[in-house]
Amino acid sequence: MRLALTPRRIARIEGTRAPSAADREALADLMLDAYRGTIDDEDETLEDAIAEVDRTFAGEYGDFLGACSRVVGREQQLASACLITLFEGKPWLSVSMTRPRWKRHGFARGLLNESLNLLAEARYQEIGLIVTEGNSAAEALYRSLGFEPAPS
Repeated sequence: MRLALTPRRIARIEGTRAPSAADREALADLMLDAYRGTIDDEDETLEDAIAEVDRTFAGEYGDFLGACSRVVGREQQLASACLITLFEGKPWLSVSMTRPRWKRHGFARGLLNESLNLLAEARYQEIGLIVTEGNSAAEALYRSLGFEPAPS
């Protein structure tokens, strides 16, 4: 899917910030909790999830755009995260994840909207993402934000 980037009027979520390398284990824990029992669950261990976060931060999926990525915490743990990478000169939504306890609180939408505004401010023109076919909740969120299917 893809979306042309333009500034958006959004309601900010209290406590959002850019992720850092110090968040690697917290992001891995969030990843495991967010994906457990979903279509994207691959029975990862904590070590697998840490390795995935490390690969993202190291640029394996494109340069990590930490300044345009966002996380938010609640109750002494990360509740939601939106991680953006730059692949072949174009921003990509690498990961969007929210703990089950915090779903339906607007975190995924809010963090992604903040990231979209930061990308627009940085003068990027478009963002892409790949969503697992059948992840209807994610597909609905992305469509509601204006994402459209990319041409094949």
